[in-house]
Amino acid sequence: MMDLHNVFIPLLLSCTSVFTVLYGQKVVTDPKVTVYQGNDVTLLCQYIRRSTEDKITQVRWTWQNQSSEYKIMVFHNDYGLHIHETPLKDRVSFSKSSPSIDEASIIIRDVKISDKGLYSCDITIYPGGSLTGQTTLIVLEDEPAELSLITQLRAPVTYNRMSQY
Repeated sequence: MMDLHNVFIPLLLSCTSVFTVLYGQKVVTDPKVTVYQGNDVTLLCQYIRRSTEDKITQVRWTWQNQSSEYKIMVFHNDYGLHIHETPLKDRVSFSKSSPSIDEASIIIRDVKISDKGLYSCDITIYPGGSLTGQTTLIVLEDEPAELSLITQLRAPVTYNRMSQY
């Protein structure tokens, strides 16, 4: 006779995983981002909504390096944007003028070696609660000459999507 635990437990775990994917909410970030100093970098923070009723009430970015933890900035639907006094203050902004329900990425301009560390995007959702995504930013000192030349010569790329109808 077959042991039901060997069938039931994996089936239950599979159903739980499907339920989380279909009905769960999460914050999507890149686990690790590498950039050369002097360049700009975008740190991804996207909210995967569970319901159309979900409403972001607050987005907060923090940064932790080897010696300190900083609150970078907070956006609240009622109180607006507040950028805290940090070494990033004049070089950081949201990638959009204000965070939306699904996009709260930030751009750090003119990245410095000292900007490396762990960045956290905390999103408060009503009625869902609070979710966090994290990205480790790695900053390299010298961009290879070949890449530097390509970066300088690179023009914006436009993609044309062909209709399949």
